[in-house]
Parts: sequence; C-alpha cells; structure tokens
Amino acid sequence: MRLLLIFLFVVLATGGRAADIPSELSGPARVVDGNTIEIAGARIRLHGVKAPALDQSCETRRGKPYRCGVAARTALADLLRGRTVRCKATGRDGSGGMIAKCFIEWLDIGEQMVLIGRALADRDRSTDYVRAENAARALKEGMWKGRLPPLRKEMKD
Repeated sequence: MRLLLIFLFVVLATGGRAADIPSELSGPARVVDGNTIEIAGARIRLHGVKAPALDQSCETRRGKPYRCGVAARTALADLLRGRTVRCKATGRDGSGGMIAKCFIEWLDIGEQMVLIGRALADRDRSTDYVRAENAARALKEGMWKGRLPPLRKEMKD
C-alpha cells in the first residue's frame, strides 16, 4: 500500500511526464534555444551547460551589443543540422523534462557549445565543462570575444 501511494504521488506530481520520457533518445533534433533541443517531441536540456536566453544581449569587443542568445541558438542549429543526435539522460528538471548528455557520434554537444563560447559551464550543477570554458575564455571564443555582462544569473538553465 505504501509503495502504491509513493508511485501515485510521483505520477501526480509529474503529471506522468517523467515516465513518458525514456532514458535515451536519438534522432534528428529541433533546436529550441542555445541549450535545449527536442527529439521526437521530447524536450531535452543539455547537461552541464548554461546558454544566454534568446533575448539576452552581449557586447562585442568594441562595445556593440548583439543578441548572444540568438547566436547561441544559431550555433547549436548549425552544429546539429542534418545529423542524428543521441542523448542519454543524466537527470530531470523541475517539470520532469530530460536533462541529458547529447552526442553527434563521439562529439559531446554540450562541451562543443562551451568550447565555441556560445554557452558557459553550469558550475552550479556540474564541473564537466569547466576546462572547456577555461579554454574558450583563453582563446576568446564566442561570447568571450567581447565583454560579458553578469550572465551567470541571467542565463537560461
């Protein structure tokens, strides 16, 4: 009886969504934003990555504002275009959606987004991509070419 109550609580709390998403997904991906994709209708947030919100502005090294959230989404779309993406769940977000490490063959998509400077390592949740972020910063890739506003709190999880 106790197990049944726990099961019912989990199903009701998640609206059944967590059970509907498998632990692995693969196929063509649709890009939502700089760290979120959809495969077969399931929304997946990239593990260990924070990307600027779509309306976020950054500055070039000359101080000119640009839409770095849109640049992040475009970079992710370019990376995934025409390729099969494979994702393995690492957890669930607050609404039961999948958080996953995703790959194109052997290429870790989250790490690549951080390496090209279009996303930051989400140090609050993982240290997996800290080295990639340090390399992007040293090489002045992507957002690191200009001045970053205080993004960590404003960036989309």
